Amino acid sequence: MQRLVSLPIFAALVLTTLASKSHLLAGDLDELLRTDVAWTALSEEEKRPIVPALKALLCAEHGRCSVLDGPPLNPARAYHDAEKELVNSMKAVVESVGGQSGQALVDSLVHLQSQASLNSRDIESLRPQLAKTLIELSAEAPILQTHIKLANAVESFLFLERYKEEYRTEADFSDKLLPKLQKTLIDYAAAPRGEPERENLGNVFRLVEACSASDRTVNIDGLLTELRKLCKRPNLWLFISDDLINAFVDSAVNLPPETQSVDECILGTSIQGTAIVYPAVGIVLRENPSYAALTVKLDGNATSNTIGYQKPVRILATGQSSFWSNKCLDIPNFVTSPASASACTDTVICSIQKVGRQCLSRLIERIAWKRALQQKPQADLVASRKFARRVETSFDERLDPLMAKAKKFYFERFLYALRRLQILPTDPSFSSTTKALGIGATFAKRDQVGSFLTPPASVAALETKPDLTVKIHDSFFWNTFESERKVPADALDKLVDEFLSNLPGSSDSAFIADSNPQFFKVIAEAVLMPNSQRAGFLQENLPSSGKLTLVDVEYRDSWVIVHWKMVPEE
Repeated sequence: MQRLVSLPIFAALVLTTLASKSHLLAGDLDELLRTDVAWTALSEEEKRPIVPALKALLCAEHGRCSVLDGPPLNPARAYHDAEKELVNSMKAVVESVGGQSGQALVDSLVHLQSQASLNSRDIESLRPQLAKTLIELSAEAPILQTHIKLANAVESFLFLERYKEEYRTEADFSDKLLPKLQKTLIDYAAAPRGEPERENLGNVFRLVEACSASDRTVNIDGLLTELRKLCKRPNLWLFISDDLINAFVDSAVNLPPETQSVDECILGTSIQGTAIVYPAVGIVLRENPSYAALTVKLDGNATSNTIGYQKPVRILATGQSSFWSNKCLDIPNFVTSPASASACTDTVICSIQKVGRQCLSRLIERIAWKRALQQKPQADLVASRKFARRVETSFDERLDPLMAKAKKFYFERFLYALRRLQILPTDPSFSSTTKALGIGATFAKRDQVGSFLTPPASVAALETKPDLTVKIHDSFFWNTFESERKVPADALDKLVDEFLSNLPGSSDSAFIADSNPQFFKVIAEAVLMPNSQRAGFLQENLPSSGKLTLVDVEYRDSWVIVHWKMVPEE
């Protein structure tokens, strides 16, 4: 095969092959991918994610006859299904409102229900009213879910309405849509950062997804899986250092000394008294690429004053104990392991006195002292074990309810609010190393794509070792703030404030008390600027807050990278 000199020629060869054959064969694709000149323009990292999608597409093309043996993949039917879902969603909202929603939206829905057919212009007019209503509704509103379903139905209807004439028959899926996807993938590989290519890939991906919604063929499912991996990579990343996490814990979770009663029986001696516990909480990160793995540590010391009774003597003693305990936690599942603890106790016997009649008291006390000193190592060991069990029980009782509350807020309010704004198609991804916690999210609607590449390593991070890094891909800007379904930046800022205010101890935290970041408002303003000016604008306008100060802003490979560092203690 003649050596290729550019990716456009490579794309043309693919299209020529598609025009001359009903579908590509495995050998054809392998031969194309072996033409090193065509792929030289892309790095190995850039080529790697698109090859599985191309091969999955080849599988769908090669097996299209078996695909059509089942329920036919019909783009026109997908449109009619979306129309039916829209009608049902409008009806559900009108029936469930009861004065809880905006009257203008209700009037519009009633008017549309009276019409013989739906048209895109009228449905388009629902968007601003619906977006306003979704923001105004509280997370606990019982009608919120019906409004979200209506918003999704509106977007599906308007999207498929654009393609209903172009793809009308079952054959259009394999003869027109899959070849178009082949071309789109190649174009996107040639220009992964170009907005037209990004938009085309998002549109074709969603169209293939809609057409295959009624058919669960293995070939098509495999193709969709690879396309989702390619199209929905996170375009917003947060990296939080272990130092920042522990500094926040120290500030927000300030555990005071706690006085506890002591009532135990050790080696036949009944012991009563009080103990003062001085606890300290810390976080240790563990390596895990699939979720955030944390170990919550509860360490500390305790002092005790006790009176022991074992007839016929009374024993006065003081004790010093050290304890170490931990619970494993994974996020975002908020699953905790049972606490495990160990302790070391050292008691000092202050006095031993005979109680009751004082006959032979000196002899009895002398024998009691001898026996107590002999049993002291064993008694300290038993006391350590009992104290460790008490620490485990107390740790579980303290942390488990907090995790249940955090899980409820995260899934039922925070993620729910992001989906209500229709900008988060999948749950955020979490990972952790021993030095930092990573959180990635894809801000994209169903017909939008995220980042094609993983974020680049930061040059400044090697020098400043930041405690908080935010990496934002260009697609985040365009998907979130520049689409026709624009999301108000203050709605995102309000959501972040609500999230921060629900962290444990946030009302007393120096990290949050001084903050009014308006982070996304600044981001939204930066969208309209040329790439060359964006980093400088963000450097000047992104805030420092509480114990964090902005140290650097970079713009590299379509990513804005912002670094904050903790202010040193004076």
